[in-house]
Amino acid sequence: GQLIETLPLPALTAQTAALGRVHAELDVDTIARSITLWEGLSQPAWPHFVQAMLAVAGQAPEHLRRPPPTSEPQEATAIARHDQRYINFSTAKRHLSSLSFVQVLRGEFAPGTFRGKLVLVGATASGMADSLPTPVSGLQQAMPGVEFLANAMLSMRSQTLISLVPLWLSSLLAAVVA
Repeated sequence: GQLIETLPLPALTAQTAALGRVHAELDVDTIARSITLWEGLSQPAWPHFVQAMLAVAGQAPEHLRRPPPTSEPQEATAIARHDQRYINFSTAKRHLSSLSFVQVLRGEFAPGTFRGKLVLVGATASGMADSLPTPVSGLQQAMPGVEFLANAMLSMRSQTLISLVPLWLSSLLAAVVA
């Protein structure tokens, strides 16, 4: 069917500090390695969720705090994308910690655990249908969506997101090496 862009309910949007979208692009081998910083129908108007989250927290790198890019509008039914970046999954290995929702409800955490932290809440149990195959999950269990977002957020905050070099440059480098 036709793609339609809709905002959350007005009662919800009135309470938000920013709006962002959650989307992970699967490569041709069905592995999720990247996010696109700006997307939208006809215009790339919406930042990625982690980009919006870091901007609200005052932790987004300067070059990611700019307004959405303007470009020639595409068809009203076409998704416009701008600035695809690859996630550096090694950044998060040293920084990610998690608590179960039950532990939080029971108060089973040290005082100050959440002070000064950005907290993502999501399902991590297998079979919850919110998981993505990633380069670090390999042929094992897919990575929960919330963990994928945490990896993207840490890569973005530490400015270790990866941009691909232009095809002409990679071809030139391959030719020189050969």
